[in-house]
Amino acid sequence: MPAARSAEKTKNEREEILMEQENIVRYWHAVEMLQPQSAPKIKKRGSPYGAFLHDTPSTRPIPPWAPGSIVSKQALPDKREWSHTLYAHLYDSRLVAAALKELCGADQGYREPQHRESALFAAKFTMVGQLVENSFVLSSEVWFLGRALAGRDWTHGFEDDQRAAAEQAQTQLQGRVSGDALRDFTLWMLQFLGLADFFPAEGHPSLRFRSQPVKPDKPASEDDPLNSFLLEDLAVVADSVRQGVSSEALRQR
Repeated sequence: MPAARSAEKTKNEREEILMEQENIVRYWHAVEMLQPQSAPKIKKRGSPYGAFLHDTPSTRPIPPWAPGSIVSKQALPDKREWSHTLYAHLYDSRLVAAALKELCGADQGYREPQHRESALFAAKFTMVGQLVENSFVLSSEVWFLGRALAGRDWTHGFEDDQRAAAEQAQTQLQGRVSGDALRDFTLWMLQFLGLADFFPAEGHPSLRFRSQPVKPDKPASEDDPLNSFLLEDLAVVADSVRQGVSSEALRQR
């Protein structure tokens, strides 16, 4: 009996240690979720080989592949075609920080965040306006906010929801995508995330496009245009710890 009690105590202590280690990783995972990359700022195009950035109203968007787009007036070098990256529903991250501060409070040492313009989601399109496969990216920050406001668990589920949203994008954004389709999908995204009331419709946030000349046989490679590059790695580590697989760094916390 003493040996059994000792083994049980050891097991419980190990489970407590693993739970603490998982919480450490989940904390940093949350920090990274709330550190989205900024949408690219509008700036003057430096050369015909450089990117052209412009905004279009979310209520009646004119995509860059449409005949009436201002992109059609931009120079496109020979043997190049346009690659379009959409940053949809631009917002100020300070709105998210203020909502979370009101919901959760602020720790000692809290600093008011600086202005940072980010986007609800991003996606890439071909020169003729077709959605590029596997290019859809959901903002982790707005996903976190939606979960927090609804009182739902934010430590899991981002990858599943991003996958579901990407599948919906493939359904709604088929063929040559129209401005109306972009508007309707953005509205669907707000409903999906539970943020339709958080971002008032009268704000009319813009859609921003980054149109880059590329070689047709060498598409421009691009990392995640919205989220921290550590996000997926931290989620994997946290799940591994939950399954009992730890690391020397966490054991030396």
